[in-house]
Amino acid sequence: MERMVKADTEPWHGPAIDVYKLVAAGEAKLIEGASAAASAVGAVGAAVSGAGIAVQVVRTTVRDLIAEAMSDLVQWLTRSAIAAGVTLGLATPLLVADVIRIVAKWSNRVAEWLEKIVRSIQNLAEIVKKIKPALDKVTSTMEPVQNAGKKVQRGIGRTGLDDLSTGQQVVRNTAALGSTYDEQAYWKHTTGQEH
Repeated sequence: MERMVKADTEPWHGPAIDVYKLVAAGEAKLIEGASAAASAVGAVGAAVSGAGIAVQVVRTTVRDLIAEAMSDLVQWLTRSAIAAGVTLGLATPLLVADVIRIVAKWSNRVAEWLEKIVRSIQNLAEIVKKIKPALDKVTSTMEPVQNAGKKVQRGIGRTGLDDLSTGQQVVRNTAALGSTYDEQAYWKHTTGQEH
């Protein structure tokens, strides 16, 4: 868009077109920056949404694993009480070993799911690192727009109303600045009256 503006306005001259070129260049940069920002925001949103889903899945799975572990322990306690009663305590060392086996089994299953969520969050961090340059590009894209705006204000501030034709004054006071306090000076200059 910026190239098109330059090509289309190349033969034009005067203060109005100078301001127009600056404003148009700024608009082109804004469009470019908005495009980059939209891409970056979409990627961050997808990554955060994915991480939220992953955390929810792991939470649900770990909760279900704990419920299943409790069920196993209740069943084991029932069998152990019967075994301990029948063997008059001789099976106690085997029962302790069995408890250790059950706890280890369920601890490993829960640990696997926790490792999965940690890997997911690490992957999310990598995605965010890849998106950061796009966000930096948005920032650098917006800098010329800010600079152009400052240039327009400085350029307009140096040119007095008496130095401009009526057409240039209209452009200066409406297209470049919009409805502002400066229009009061224009009104007073053209009509000789206070607004």
